[in-house]
Amino acid sequence: MKCSATGNPIPGIQWFVDSQELLPSPNDPLQARFWQMSDRYSIGSYRQSTTEIVSHINITQVRIEDSGDYRCVAINLVSSVSHSARLNIY
Repeated sequence: MKCSATGNPIPGIQWFVDSQELLPSPNDPLQARFWQMSDRYSIGSYRQSTTEIVSHINITQVRIEDSGDYRCVAINLVSSVSHSARLNIY
C-alpha cells in the first residue's frame, strides 16, 4: 500500500493496523514490528519533492490474519491528516 502527503515542513508518516501502530525495528529502521510478524512487514519512504513524502508498506507471504483497517497518518508541526483503507484477504 502507498501513502503520500505534502506539507511545509515536510510531514512524517506513521502506519497503523486496526489502531495498532507499526513501529520500526531497532535493528533495521525499514522493518516494521507488527506483533510477532516483523519478518513479513516492511515500511519504506522517500521524498518525492521538497514538500512531498511517499511511504509504502509491503507484506510478504500475506495471510488471512493480515486483513484489517490500514491507516497512514501524515504529521508535521502545523497539522496532521490521515487516510485509511480496509484490506480483506480470503
